[in-house]
Amino acid sequence: GMSHHLFLFLTAVSHLSLVWTSSPLSIHELSSASGAAGFATKHCQPKPQNPWQPTGWKIVTPNSPEGIYYQARIDWNMYFNTSFPCAVVYCRDSTDVSNAVQWANFNKWPIAVRSGGHSYEGFSLSDRGVIIDVHNISTIEVVTSGYARVGAGTMLIDLYLSLAAAGWTVPGGSCATVGVAGFTLGGGFGYLGRKYGVLSDSVIAAEMVLANGTTVTANSTHHTDLLWALKGGGNGNFGVVTYLTFALSPIPKTVIGIEASWDMLHLHDVVDAWQNWAPFTDERMTSHMLVGTEIGPSFAGVFIGPKATATKLFQEFLHLVGHNTTTKPTTTQRTWVQSVYWLAGCSDPYKCKHPETRTSWKAKSDFVTTPFTINGTGTIKEWLTTRKDNQSQVFAGLQMDSYGGQINKIASNATAFVHRNTLFSIQYLEYWLWNIDNPVRSLDWIRGFYNDMRPHVSGQAYRNYPDTDLEHWEQAYYGGNYERLQQVKQQYDPSNVFHYQQSIRLP
Repeated sequence: GMSHHLFLFLTAVSHLSLVWTSSPLSIHELSSASGAAGFATKHCQPKPQNPWQPTGWKIVTPNSPEGIYYQARIDWNMYFNTSFPCAVVYCRDSTDVSNAVQWANFNKWPIAVRSGGHSYEGFSLSDRGVIIDVHNISTIEVVTSGYARVGAGTMLIDLYLSLAAAGWTVPGGSCATVGVAGFTLGGGFGYLGRKYGVLSDSVIAAEMVLANGTTVTANSTHHTDLLWALKGGGNGNFGVVTYLTFALSPIPKTVIGIEASWDMLHLHDVVDAWQNWAPFTDERMTSHMLVGTEIGPSFAGVFIGPKATATKLFQEFLHLVGHNTTTKPTTTQRTWVQSVYWLAGCSDPYKCKHPETRTSWKAKSDFVTTPFTINGTGTIKEWLTTRKDNQSQVFAGLQMDSYGGQINKIASNATAFVHRNTLFSIQYLEYWLWNIDNPVRSLDWIRGFYNDMRPHVSGQAYRNYPDTDLEHWEQAYYGGNYERLQQVKQQYDPSNVFHYQQSIRLP
C-alpha cells in the first residue's frame, strides 16, 4: 500500500482532481455510463430459466441507476474505469457467495472476486462478467484469547480498531481501505513485519467457496494443501475466500515513529547506509525509504518498544549515513491506535474510508537480495532527476521496505509466499490524474526505469503489487512454489472457473 509520506503528498495535490467520489457524476461520466448500460444489456441477458437467482443483499447491474452502477464497476485505480460488468453481487455471507458463483456459472459469465478493490491491475473488476464483492462480509470475532475470525471484506482500519479494543493486533499494511483478504492472500507485508512476519504467516484457517458452490474450511488438519496455497498464493485463484482466522499478536504498548529526510545529492550514501542497517537491525524496527522526483531520500521507521532504544538504533543509522538531514529528524511516541492513523495518513475512521480523490497509477516491484552498488543507486538518481513531470505533477518515485527479521526466518516453501531471502522490496509508483494527463508518458517512464534496474535486483516480484508487463510472472511471484500451486489449482478448481490475466494456470 501507500506510505504515510506519499499519502500526505497526494492529499496536497488532490485539489487538482475532478474525481470527487462523493459528488454527483458529470454529464460526460453519465453519458458514457448510459452508453455502457445499452452495451452491457445486449451482452448480459441472463438465461430465461434461471435457477440461481442470487439472494445477495444487493445486486447492481447495467440497468441500475447510473451513478450506482458507476460506483459499483470502478476500483480505486481509475486507470481501469472502463470495465462494464454484467452484475456486481454484494454478498453478506458464504451462502450469498455460493449462489452468486452458481448463477455466474449457469450464465457462463466470467467471475472476478473483490474485497477492498485495491488491485493494482484491476483484477477485481470484470468486463461482461460478474464481480463477487465480499465488502459486506466484514464481521470480526475474537474467538478465544489470541485468535480472530475475520470476514474477507473487512478493511484494515476496521480490523486494527476492533482488535485493539480487545488488546490485540495483526501485522498488516498501512493503507486504511485495503481489504484484508486481498492483502493477506498475496503475502501481506506491513509495518510490524520484521517482528511478526507477513500477515499470511498469521493465518491458521480459511473458509472458501469453491467453483461448484460448496464451502470448505482449510486449517492445520483439513485441506492443508489449500491453506498452504492461500498463504501467499490465494488471490482469486482457487475460489472465493469468505473468512480468515488469524493468530493474533499482542498490541504494542508504545510505538515510536521516526522520520528523517536528506537531499537527493546524498542518495547513494543514504540508501547504502539503510540497506546495510534496516534488514539486520533489531527486528522490532521496520522501516522504509521513499524517494521521488520531488522528494529526496526520506526515511520512516516504526519501532515497537521504548523510545530510548529506538533513538539509540536510529543514531546508529544516522552515523552510517554521515550526512546532515534537510530538517531535524522527528522521533514521536504514540499509542498503537494513534500510529494506525499516523501510518494511514488520516485522522478518523470516516475520513480514512472516504478519501477525497481517486487517481490512476501504475506500479512495479522488485525484491533486492544483494545490496545495491553505486551503479544501482546511480540508476535510481538518474531516472528520478531527469523525469519531466506530468501536467498534474502527482507523485512518481519508489518506496523501499525493509525485510529480514521474522519474515526471513521461514523457509521459502513453508507457505506459498516464497520471498524469504530479501533485504528489501521496491515498489515503483507513477500516479497521474486520469482526466487530465496522458498516461503514455507515465507508462514509458516507469517501464524504462524498471528495465534499467534489472542488473541490480533479484528478478522476484510481489504479487500484491501485480504487474501485467511481467513476462514470467509465475516465476517472479511464486518462484519454486508455482508447480505446487498448480497442483492445488487442479484439485480445487479443475474447470478453471476462477481465471484472470495472471491467475494460476492448470498444470
